Amino acid sequence: NYGLSTLLVTPCMGVQRSIAMWLVSQNINIPRLLVQAVAVPLHAFLTWYLVFHTNLHYVGAGVAMALSGIAQVIMIYAYLSYSSMCAQSWKGFDRQAFTDWQPYLQVAVPGVLMNSEYFVGESLTFAAAPLP
Repeated sequence: NYGLSTLLVTPCMGVQRSIAMWLVSQNINIPRLLVQAVAVPLHAFLTWYLVFHTNLHYVGAGVAMALSGIAQVIMIYAYLSYSSMCAQSWKGFDRQAFTDWQPYLQVAVPGVLMNSEYFVGESLTFAAAPLP
């Protein structure tokens, strides 16, 4: 149950890190700070509420992680969409974004494999859960 509740965390982390690296390359750092300043208390409140005040108990922590990740992606995407600082360099998605993926995947797939330590750590946590 906990594992299923955290399935959205990984794609959200991928989107967040991609946008974060793009913002860093544009030398735009304050929005990331503001998003985290909102997201951390939100995550703490969601975790507390879902664990102690609902029937979800420990699964509520996973749901809170997923909801917090989704909220962070929405906030940073809203900044990208409506900020005047990003108006010249961010035009949004169009069909051209889904073409010529082969060079990107040649770099991305090995990068994902090299950074799979997060997935290994999560897998070990799941594997250790049934132990006494």
